[in-house]
Amino acid sequence: MQALCVSLTLLIALPTSFVVPGVGTDPGWMLGLVMARQRHLRFGHDVVFTYGPWGFLDHISLIDLSSALLATAFAVLALIVFWRTVWSAVSPAYGAAVGSGVAVLVSTLAFPVGGPSWLLLMTIVLGVLASVRTGTTSLLRVAAASGGATLLLQIKFSEGLLALVLAGALSVSLRHPVRIACFVVAVPSSFVLWWVLAGQEMGDVLRWLSLSAQIVSGYSGAMYYAEPRAAFGVLVAVLLVLLLGSLVLHELRTGPDRWGYTLLAAGVVLFGLKEGFVRHDLNHQSVFFTLLAVVGVSHLRRSAGGVGRLLLVALACAAAVASLAIARSDAPTATTWGQFAAVVGGGDPGRDLLDTVKVGVRQREAVPVDVLAAVGRRPVHIEPVEMSAAWAYGLNWHPVPVLQSFSAYTPTLDRLEAQALTSAPHMAVLRQAAAVDDRLQAWDPPRYNRALVCSFRPAASGAGWTALLRGPNRCGAAREVRSLSVAAGEAIPVPQVAAHQMLTMSFRPAPSLRRQVLSLVARDPQPLRASFAGHEVRLPRKLAGGPLLARVPSDVGWIGLPAGDQRDVTVSFSESGQLTFRVNDLAA
Repeated sequence: MQALCVSLTLLIALPTSFVVPGVGTDPGWMLGLVMARQRHLRFGHDVVFTYGPWGFLDHISLIDLSSALLATAFAVLALIVFWRTVWSAVSPAYGAAVGSGVAVLVSTLAFPVGGPSWLLLMTIVLGVLASVRTGTTSLLRVAAASGGATLLLQIKFSEGLLALVLAGALSVSLRHPVRIACFVVAVPSSFVLWWVLAGQEMGDVLRWLSLSAQIVSGYSGAMYYAEPRAAFGVLVAVLLVLLLGSLVLHELRTGPDRWGYTLLAAGVVLFGLKEGFVRHDLNHQSVFFTLLAVVGVSHLRRSAGGVGRLLLVALACAAAVASLAIARSDAPTATTWGQFAAVVGGGDPGRDLLDTVKVGVRQREAVPVDVLAAVGRRPVHIEPVEMSAAWAYGLNWHPVPVLQSFSAYTPTLDRLEAQALTSAPHMAVLRQAAAVDDRLQAWDPPRYNRALVCSFRPAASGAGWTALLRGPNRCGAAREVRSLSVAAGEAIPVPQVAAHQMLTMSFRPAPSLRRQVLSLVARDPQPLRASFAGHEVRLPRKLAGGPLLARVPSDVGWIGLPAGDQRDVTVSFSESGQLTFRVNDLAA
């Protein structure tokens, strides 16, 4: 019975992880992770992203056989282990049949929304919560949770952080020195093992950890988004959290020794709220609902309140099903088992499939021939998101460290991007005119775009694409021309400058303790917005200090900003703060 249910779960869930190159933000970074592995790029040195050196495991990309086989093995293992963990949590109280049914339901819901890494995290969540609730654990479980957490850290950094916290909590939950020592030894040793197996260099570890933390710290402020179709999820989430809270409070009244479990469960739910509702779309809120279902499973047993616990799991699963159904209604056709078999089997069917996909990507990207010719065989970075173009056109892809430049959410990451551009004398940038969300591409991120203006020249353009080639730095030192305090919504005239000059802005919002606290525990309640030259845009708070390009010479028209002498250009911000204008002279 169990073997049949596990096989059914694998048959249903695995195809949702099969991917072939496509057009868009997510297909771009998925492909980028595989190409980074193919090109032996060093994480922390050549690449930094929300995913680490094992990030390619999270999707079964069919362009590279070895990556696909490793990702498939990881996905199968993650599904089986998670299925068994759910079954073990449910079946003692409700029987093997109910346990199998719940395991199939939760597994087939959690896998499509978060992939194998999400199942690994859910396995650790469920295992730790169940152990802490019952007050029992083993040395093997501590070692497994620690090793899984360090692997997860190198797949998706934010999920790995939570897993490490949970593994640490498990090791100290019984105050047993041997289990604590196991955690202390297992974490660094397993981290080094995974890092070396990924082909990475130990000298890059600290830099990778630091830069990955930068991406995590800037994510909520830069990537806030609210999809109208997902609005119902907020109300459902509030009701489910209240239901969970009432069940936990009831248990605390009858068993005051449950505070450890309660605090851990609260931390997991808070993490889920940030995962599901910072970038609030149907898929992300499904992530929260599946996490809540797993927390509910950890709480299941036949006792007072048992019906309420079952109701929590059922409602969380129903909310995830509803969100996924709406999201998948307009999703592209999924890759099938047949296509997977064709690629893995090799030969003509696999080559024909990938050739067809490559033609489709070229048709959708439509990069003009003269733009491709201008890039040639130079090392090329593609922005903002279409790394699929590098694969489809056979370009010499050499990204700046943050795979998709708009993900440089902090000044530190922005400086890293700019330095990478200017340190490569033969670098090319293939730039598509396409803003992410409702941000302004010329500010996304600021120093990176200033480096493009100062050190790159357009060689060819067309159909929204521009080939930029590295040249000498033509920007002089910046000089301050005006600084003033501005009120929220106050329209400030942007100073005119000479034809050979570039004007930049820096904005420092007034500090707000309330906003800082809410951003830490949930999300920024009022994302910073700007109105500039007819654009109404969202401005990541950590990048508001700029330098934000405001006026450029006429030969930089490809960046889409006003020329130096254009009249009636104003800027305003949704908050009060300090605004400073600076000017640079540009050599011809």
